[in-house]
Amino acid sequence: MPGDEAATFLEGACDRFALTADECGDMVTYWLPELARNPYSVVQFVDEQTYGAYARLTVEPRPDTVIRAFMIFERSEGPVEVGAPTLPQRQRKGFTVVEWGGANLDTDAGPIVVH
Repeated sequence: MPGDEAATFLEGACDRFALTADECGDMVTYWLPELARNPYSVVQFVDEQTYGAYARLTVEPRPDTVIRAFMIFERSEGPVEVGAPTLPQRQRKGFTVVEWGGANLDTDAGPIVVH
């Protein structure tokens, strides 16, 4: 993904994950500077089943919907040929818990970020 398309990319991901305007604003505000400064970024959202195997989440009372968006990415100097899987369209129903986060694979300074 070209750095100058990062905002559009993140907003599209927000839509697929059914994030509210506030949730999307927080995610874009946090990740846009990191992605936009790269000429290109190779980005992957980890599917929720895989992510859940590594990062268990327990919430009481039990939510009706759980949405977990975890993105990993790294800088690239040019375009990289990779698949572009379609993110599943999430739906919100009732009491919803949203967790978004990610990891910049270019830096080993600092923790993985989860909100």
